[in-house]
Amino acid sequence: MEFNTQQVNNLLTGVILACELNSNNPKTRRFLTLKSFDIGIDNKRALWDKTVKSYSRGDKALFIIHVYSVPAEYIELNYDIDDYDLTENIMINDIIGWTRLYEELSKIINDFSILLPQWHCDNPLE
Repeated sequence: MEFNTQQVNNLLTGVILACELNSNNPKTRRFLTLKSFDIGIDNKRALWDKTVKSYSRGDKALFIIHVYSVPAEYIELNYDIDDYDLTENIMINDIIGWTRLYEELSKIINDFSILLPQWHCDNPLE
């Protein structure tokens, strides 16, 4: 399973992808966000510029997956949510390249097409 062209373009220009996951608790909502960073010349993470890169640039990109759950009422009441409010908070850092990203994401979701730019999702955290 791989990303489509639009998802690749979004990731390689710094757009955060997100989706809502099924929650085991009816009182919480569960989300996944996926961020990407360019690796600068000094091997430190850097923001992407807004020019679309070739797919191969992702082979050396840094990806971060964040899976978290929030009490549903906090979202409904439009609370400002921070890390202390999360009932689940899993951060997978330092994922380098597409291959490793696909491996890590496949452990969480079966269909990558559900990942959309975060403004299409109700996720309360960036």
